[in-house]
Amino acid sequence: MLKSLSAPLLAACMFLAGCATVPMAPHERDARLKSFTAPAADKSGIYIYRDTFGGQALKKDLYIDGQRIGETANKVYFYQEIAPGAHKIATESEFSNNEIDLQTEGGKNYFVEQYIKLGVFVGGANLEVVSEEEGEKEVRSCKLAYSTFGNYPKKTTDSGSSARISSPSNTAAVNTRYLYQAESVALALNCTATTFTASGPGTEFYSANCGDKPISIRCDFGKCAAQ
Repeated sequence: MLKSLSAPLLAACMFLAGCATVPMAPHERDARLKSFTAPAADKSGIYIYRDTFGGQALKKDLYIDGQRIGETANKVYFYQEIAPGAHKIATESEFSNNEIDLQTEGGKNYFVEQYIKLGVFVGGANLEVVSEEEGEKEVRSCKLAYSTFGNYPKKTTDSGSSARISSPSNTAAVNTRYLYQAESVALALNCTATTFTASGPGTEFYSANCGDKPISIRCDFGKCAAQ
């Protein structure tokens, strides 16, 4: 049956179908961010949300300055603190990423809407900066999605060998299968930048920034706790 549908009709069907789901952040973190407290003077806060009727079956990647922050579904938002200045916010679209430029100031929050639009084969996506008043209203009706921004360890490649993750001892085998659980622990403590540091049999270690006090997180077979 699908083969008999024209491309525009197939796109319309996909545009209106189903609902996508993505990993969500802890409720406590979501509640805190909906107070819309201004960030520190040396940081800019960016809320990127999606609340579009069409395209609910579609998931679209988001990027800040080329770094992936996560994948959106309808009625979710992301929050990220970045340095003040010029930034590029990008969204995965139908054929290539769409981008907008955003100039930010320290101590202020900014709101960007990601919206889905009907495409040729599947729905596309685009971005628009909205007012603080409108942004706060829309974010209140959404839920915080899990962000990957700054959470994955950097890869170093040796000549003629596979990419390895550097750790304090440079000998840890890298798996990071428990990254999501470690990040959930960090977010519950209002910490950010969860980073893999080392691993052992069934165990992984992460660090996270909690203001001026870094913490260590240990995960034993998926059960993670701050040390």
